[in-house]
Amino acid sequence: MPKRKGGPSSSSTPNSPLLKFGVLTDIQHAPVPDGLSFSGSPRYYRNALHSTSSISTLLTTRHSCPFSLNLGDTIDGKVNSIAQPALEVLTNVLDVMKNFQGQWHHVYGNHELYTSLTREILSTTLNIPFKTEGSDLIAYHSLLKSPLPPSAPYRFIFLDAYDLTVLGRTGSKRSAAEIYLNKNPNYLKGDVNSPVGLLGDEVRFVAFNGGYGSTQMEFLKSELDECRIKGQKAFVCGHQPFHPGSTNLICLTLNYKTMLEVIEENSDVILATFSGHSHWPGYIESNGIHHIVFSAVLESEPGVDTYAVVNVYEDYMRIEGFGDEVNRVLKFGKETAAGAGNVKKRGKQDDC
Repeated sequence: MPKRKGGPSSSSTPNSPLLKFGVLTDIQHAPVPDGLSFSGSPRYYRNALHSTSSISTLLTTRHSCPFSLNLGDTIDGKVNSIAQPALEVLTNVLDVMKNFQGQWHHVYGNHELYTSLTREILSTTLNIPFKTEGSDLIAYHSLLKSPLPPSAPYRFIFLDAYDLTVLGRTGSKRSAAEIYLNKNPNYLKGDVNSPVGLLGDEVRFVAFNGGYGSTQMEFLKSELDECRIKGQKAFVCGHQPFHPGSTNLICLTLNYKTMLEVIEENSDVILATFSGHSHWPGYIESNGIHHIVFSAVLESEPGVDTYAVVNVYEDYMRIEGFGDEVNRVLKFGKETAAGAGNVKKRGKQDDC
């Protein structure tokens, strides 16, 4: 039985949710010995596979979720240190995720890009509908989920935080990322993931972060306009956090300010953003939008299964946190949320 931490009791909720789904993130499985992050947090690379198997079973047998979100970093870059191919390691994780009888919706993160997995391979194995921009593949798309009883569907918009990046990119998208990364003297010296000497949100100018291109930004605006016309509400999903108040600043995207401006201009449509990457739970409400960062499967000790089940009601959502995830009851609109909690911030550099 997964343990539960924090948050208010859920016993006061009398009605069934309009929509229900599971969330996990940062599995980062690799068949290697356990290790530590830069800040000293334990990482259980092998156990992450067993935990994902357990979570996938529970999402069906205990929670009856019709679909679930995997917010990226399914395998760890440490697979580069072993002979087993990265695709085989990823396939092993996806095999245990079949314990879930609903539908998985995946995004990818920086760790997949550290390996031999190309975006073409990720498109096929994770069933991500990439779009083509010139010679580049970018993974932004949306889908609709109908509530019960039937009414206007909810729109899930999946964004690609590694549209602009030095990871697996050449040409203009790599150059666009380097405009930001060149502001980091460590990057110029070859220490590409070090924020030493950077101040405030400039610590985000490291190579394990990416950014959003202009075409993707226009896609998001178009999707939100369509939501407004059709009377729909939206959840925006991606690997990297969207708001500086929800995460350690080192985990933000290179051009998060531009993306956040678009999001907050559409607070009449967007209910929440969902992300991972930071490994620790984080939350802030800003302009009526709930920004939730979910905890990593990777950093929960053996026997602790970390995931969430999101229950959406007409005027609020209830997030049931298991393992090292947090319980939250979040009202829609500009109100204080019960059990919202604060982001846990590490005092040192960490490797997301």
